Amino acid sequence: KSIKYAVASAFLLPFASKSADILLNIFAPCAYEEFDRVLKDDGFLIKAVPLSEHLWELKKSIYNEPYKNKPEIKNDKLFVMTDSKELKYNITLKSSEDIYNLFTMTPYYYKTSKEDLEKLLKLETLTTTVHFAIEIYKKVGKLNVRK
Repeated sequence: KSIKYAVASAFLLPFASKSADILLNIFAPCAYEEFDRVLKDDGFLIKAVPLSEHLWELKKSIYNEPYKNKPEIKNDKLFVMTDSKELKYNITLKSSEDIYNLFTMTPYYYKTSKEDLEKLLKLETLTTTVHFAIEIYKKVGKLNVRK
């Protein structure tokens, strides 16, 4: 009952310094310096990050030259990874509405041309790969900073 949630820009979190035990970053840009500011010295950052084949078939059905996701650059001066779990499975979307809803939850929604969007709107079913990792990081803290 005492848990509070907020949605905000990762680069300017509406929290006091050293006020959070855990931050969740789910398919969003990472602002490691801001995460470091907000987390307590023994705090954790939990991230969900897309891996190389995430939504690959969706991208192939829309774009003439799709690209695989590139690994994210980590900031090991502020955080050290303590655990990671890769997940990879397929989902089947059985309606054009479900396909469109998935598409609008991605950054591709904001970057796709009208011509490529037309390809998506013609799909009635789609099986695509879900490929991501859950990563857990511990804040390095001032006493443990590596040089």
